[in-house]
Amino acid sequence: MVVLLGLVGVVASLGLAVSAWRHRDTFGADLLVVGGLGAAGWSVGATSALATEPTRSLRMVETFGTLWMVSVSVVCAVFLVFARRSVVAHWHPPRWVRATLIGEPVLVALVCLSRWPVFMVGRFDAEGVYRVGPIFVFHSVYCVALLVAGAAYLLRRVDEVDGARRAALIVIVVLLVAGLGAQVAQFQVMHLVAVAAVAVMYRAVVYERMNDLVPIARRDALDQLPNYLFFFDAGGRLVDVNAPARFMIAATEGRRLELGQEVRQVLGADLELADRRELRLSFGIGPGVVRTVGHTVAVGEPVGQGTVLVLWPETSPAVRRGTGSGTLAPALDAVTGVLTREEIDAVLARAVENADRTGEPLAVLLVDADDFKQINDTRGHLAGDDALRALARCLRWAVDDLGETGRFGGDEFVAVLPGASPEQAVEVAAALIDQLGQPRDPAAGPVPQVSVGVAPYRGGGPRVVLVEADAAMYVAKRRGGGRWARSDQM
Repeated sequence: MVVLLGLVGVVASLGLAVSAWRHRDTFGADLLVVGGLGAAGWSVGATSALATEPTRSLRMVETFGTLWMVSVSVVCAVFLVFARRSVVAHWHPPRWVRATLIGEPVLVALVCLSRWPVFMVGRFDAEGVYRVGPIFVFHSVYCVALLVAGAAYLLRRVDEVDGARRAALIVIVVLLVAGLGAQVAQFQVMHLVAVAAVAVMYRAVVYERMNDLVPIARRDALDQLPNYLFFFDAGGRLVDVNAPARFMIAATEGRRLELGQEVRQVLGADLELADRRELRLSFGIGPGVVRTVGHTVAVGEPVGQGTVLVLWPETSPAVRRGTGSGTLAPALDAVTGVLTREEIDAVLARAVENADRTGEPLAVLLVDADDFKQINDTRGHLAGDDALRALARCLRWAVDDLGETGRFGGDEFVAVLPGASPEQAVEVAAALIDQLGQPRDPAAGPVPQVSVGVAPYRGGGPRVVLVEADAAMYVAKRRGGGRWARSDQM
């Protein structure tokens, strides 16, 4: 029976590998070729090792056990990459991830096939019971880590898919966890559980295209909306806010929103956040005032667990007479979607004024693309625009809610970080450089690396801190680019 079950697993796994190869034009199908071969190796190794064990032929157990353990590593690695690609469109593992996923099974194979596997993998004790060794324990912990990471990625995707796809994701997680548990217990059907998991992944990739059609990050989409979005919990505390709302508050009132603030602290007035309530609110004073209209929406199950406040700029009387220029929404750069030079200058001026008045720290980043001219010269200006957009997205991601980003001119960008210490500003610069260094899908086009000047504000006004950031940026560029430099450490 053990051999028959092993044969079933091998045939089914190889069938999945061949079918995945035929669909290799679908993104992610090539990964399932590896997964099918790994499941086949799992079936052969597990079946042979278990069938050989009663004979107490230690060398045979170790040989087939090696194939078994290596195959388990391969299947777990395939699951991790599949799961990551389900939440990050067209993800390609970074170099260190590839080295880990390849290095672990190679290390296991070398140890298992060495002259002293009995001490590292396992041995028969005096009673004839096979006792596992340290390399088997290491291998099990490694595989569990891959499964846990992959399951965490898939559970992030569960809320964004329909019923059938949600069920497939849950089944994959359950099957792989069950397969690993069955392996530890050495059940005879353990490899069939892994084959079933690979089969469900195959369907998800080839037919549901879950590694190809990945939903966009909803947070990024909210940050691109022109509306001001404030999210409050049932207690009236701020739990989230989109980028335009953060900018509007900083630009009009010179203050920074913090999660956990009460309604009055956020909006400047005590309001009852009832469902579907229409509101009119003003922010700032004088000519820079922003008047908004909007409404509240209760969210959560049951309704009432939280409230979303949606605001948008009210058209001024001059616009209604046909003499105005539009609304009071912040102006965004047409190419990159970040703030224009005029807007980011205004943000910096208010941040400097607030820092001078309160003593609160402030930092400015000046970001310049390295070798950007080469992209324009070799691929054209449209490709250059695509590269700038990708760079702007990475900068917004790195800055997150620490501040605002704008286009300074050409291939230069500015990030204004109110309340940020020099160390926090350096972390933002390092995160940006690291993100730009990650492998990208060649079809998405090139993205340049950057040189970043980090300037903690030390007084003197907006121009002084910009000059210091610019000087630090050129220091980073002279050192080879793809790095940062601090103005107070030059």
